[in-house]
Amino acid sequence: MKTKNSLILMTALFLMGCSTTPDFISEDNKNRLIKEKLTEMTPLVKSCLEQEGRQNIDKGVAKLNFMIEESGKVTSANAKVQSGRLNKNILSCVEKVALSLKFPPSIVGKIEVNQPFNFY
Repeated sequence: MKTKNSLILMTALFLMGCSTTPDFISEDNKNRLIKEKLTEMTPLVKSCLEQEGRQNIDKGVAKLNFMIEESGKVTSANAKVQSGRLNKNILSCVEKVALSLKFPPSIVGKIEVNQPFNFY
């Protein structure tokens, strides 16, 4: 029994140590964490176009600007057409996706992110 409990404890400690999500955003991990979140959100952003059913009409590049607060919460998001033609509902959907992102708390202060999304 003691051996089994020790094995469970060692496994749990190992798995906790292997966690890929840090407890906070630092200068060392900031770019990696943001890139991971942007990669995760890309399919959701692409679905914004599909939801509108206007794939043959709306084509272009949207520039998304959002702010990550010290708490890790995204508090503002603004999507604008950078080129081409995109419906305002698509841009609104992109903003909602950004506002749904969750980050660990930041020890480097507020973080502004600018990211283009291609809808071609």
